[in-house]
Amino acid sequence: MGGRGTSNKSIIAFNAGELSPLLDGRVDLEKYSSGCRQLQNAVIQTHGGAKRRAGTQYINEVKDSTKKVRLQAFEFSTSTTYCLEFGELYLRFYKNGAVLGAPYEIATPYLEAELFELQFSQINDVMYITHPDHEVMKLSRFGDTNWTIAEVVFDIPPFLDENLTTTTIASSATTGSGVTLTASSNIFESTHVGSYWQIAHLREVSETEVAIDTHNHTSSSLWVRGGWTVRTYGTWSADVLVERSTDGGSTWETLRTYNGSSDRNIEASGSEGTDALLRVRVANSASGSGRAVLEADDAFRYGLVKITGYTGGTSVTADVVTDLHATSASKYWSEGAWSDKRGFPRTVTVFEQRLMFAGSDYEPQTVWGSATGEYENFRAGTADTDALKYSIAAKERNQIEWMLAQNRLLIGTSGGEWAAGSANPDQAITPSNFEVKRQSTYGSKNISALLVNEVALFVQRQGLKLREMAYSFGQDTYLSPDMTLLAEHITSGGIVDMDYQQQPDSIVWAVNGDGELLGMTYEREQQVVGWHRHVTDGTIESVTSLYGSADDEVWISVKRTINGATKRYVERFNPNLWTLKEDAFYVDSGITYSGASTTTITGLSHLEGKTVQILGDGAVQNTKVVSSGQITLDTPVTKAQVGLKFETIIEPMIINVDPTMGNTQGQKKRIRSISVRMLNSLGFAYSDGVDEYQFPFRDTGDEMDGSPPLFSGIKEIEFDGDYGEEPTLIVKQTQPLPWQVQYFVVKYAVTGWA
Repeated sequence: MGGRGTSNKSIIAFNAGELSPLLDGRVDLEKYSSGCRQLQNAVIQTHGGAKRRAGTQYINEVKDSTKKVRLQAFEFSTSTTYCLEFGELYLRFYKNGAVLGAPYEIATPYLEAELFELQFSQINDVMYITHPDHEVMKLSRFGDTNWTIAEVVFDIPPFLDENLTTTTIASSATTGSGVTLTASSNIFESTHVGSYWQIAHLREVSETEVAIDTHNHTSSSLWVRGGWTVRTYGTWSADVLVERSTDGGSTWETLRTYNGSSDRNIEASGSEGTDALLRVRVANSASGSGRAVLEADDAFRYGLVKITGYTGGTSVTADVVTDLHATSASKYWSEGAWSDKRGFPRTVTVFEQRLMFAGSDYEPQTVWGSATGEYENFRAGTADTDALKYSIAAKERNQIEWMLAQNRLLIGTSGGEWAAGSANPDQAITPSNFEVKRQSTYGSKNISALLVNEVALFVQRQGLKLREMAYSFGQDTYLSPDMTLLAEHITSGGIVDMDYQQQPDSIVWAVNGDGELLGMTYEREQQVVGWHRHVTDGTIESVTSLYGSADDEVWISVKRTINGATKRYVERFNPNLWTLKEDAFYVDSGITYSGASTTTITGLSHLEGKTVQILGDGAVQNTKVVSSGQITLDTPVTKAQVGLKFETIIEPMIINVDPTMGNTQGQKKRIRSISVRMLNSLGFAYSDGVDEYQFPFRDTGDEMDGSPPLFSGIKEIEFDGDYGEEPTLIVKQTQPLPWQVQYFVVKYAVTGWA
């Protein structure tokens, strides 16, 4: 050994992303050669290359810059989308890159500390919102500046199990407001105010009967909720009708009609989801000696109240929601499942035409599903379409943190992950066939999981790992590999918010506790999982993605220090698919000027006192400091992009020779030159970690008083670095210009090799 050798090292892909410092020198790993020690403010592409991320457009300052906000997409369709700004006790709306109204806002019940615990599920123009300390809310859109948010008024809410004690509840009236409820023992607490209670009484009459003869007859009416049965006896010729009234008997509609001509008797059944009056009517009677009997299946009549005031442990006031039917004391009562006393569900989704809630403080492992197609009806029953309730049977009482609807209902608890659905995969879920099976025991954080094509992505309990939950046909279970295995350092501070952008690149965006925006380029079919980090002059606090006019748009909330004061801005990554260099947008919190030739750019008060970069008519101008909301340029422009500087950095892993030369780690090496294939790029620099050099783009044929054109192709340059055990190659872009690299070829010399 001794002497010196030379070789080339091709870095043909970057789509393994930024790798952990723990992997330095691990050249045996398959992804080592396509990974980076640093990948900052660059997006890696499925094809293997990396491109500079777009700059961010300044949209608006939040209502109160002293407090965080949470951004959330509201997507009615691919062409009608909104970005929602949830702040403390308010909600604002953005559309087409601008705030709506002056701005238009509505009040909400959520404090700053609660914003990142909100979970959402949208059905057309309605979004259901959950938080463990608040009533389920419903956000409804009626127009761009016409929205409402209110507590959900359930047709029938879910209840705890029916009382099994001897305690009774009596009421002072069967209808009306301010009714007094009196219990025979201390069961009420002040935190029951706002809760629903169901009170039942045994029926005095459970059936009604009418004769079938030569005359028309109508039976007395019968209150029914749940199943009912109608039967006829004897020999008769007539029409037998079952009729229903939902307004107390003022108007009637026909539910069923049965015709007989001395040739039949009938037995039929039906079901009522809410209290209704039913009766039997005989019409067109010609002959006979028979009778028709209508019977309610349930031996009870149910009433619903909402507690409005607390007097003491045995006395509260309430509003009657549905008729109590009797005032006498009854031991047949059920307390509402959700209240200030019991807590509220923390997660929501839609699964098989049911609105699903889960995870209250009192019943942390319980899932509630609405009646099929009736999203606000949680009436329990045994019919296939009735509402359902299921509590996970596990040895630990772990909180349900999220649910996600796929072909199964995926559930994440603080102690493990589960899959729920019908015991028979060919059938829809019902109250009798719903089952839940454990899939893994990693445990989940209370952040909504993401559905990316056919798999779920969820944050592990500690907030430091992102896991993929995908079904394995070979093992007949869901597996949850760690997506941060090779980049465990990147989620330091914990993931606090995340969303998914499908186009133009498949990227999961996450905000960590250090104020960085993390991107994970994710294309499962191509086995591409690569992380990249994005930083700005400030800290990023929230992210959301929504449909744009072309590609999906990524919106962020950013905390910046402006003129010594804390400011929080809503910004979005520039979504424009530019083709001309003057339209390139590579500044942060930036604005665009377009108009008559000028040297004065205004509209920059949000960057007062900041040094800004300028791309004017496609050429980089000298930086300026914003004063009185404006800057004065050295050269007049008709179009300019103005905003904060950000650096794009790509540093490949420690260089090792190709396999034919053996392992050269620990041997002295020197980079002799680099070749870079680029696409539509201009203005980047390269460094050996000590000295930095500008990559030459200007050719002899270019105009000397203008900006060089964008370059696509290969450029090679000598690298004047010294010998070292770990020669460093860093390439960066610090100018407000585009840069997209497809591969590097590094030529180097090695000492001590023979």
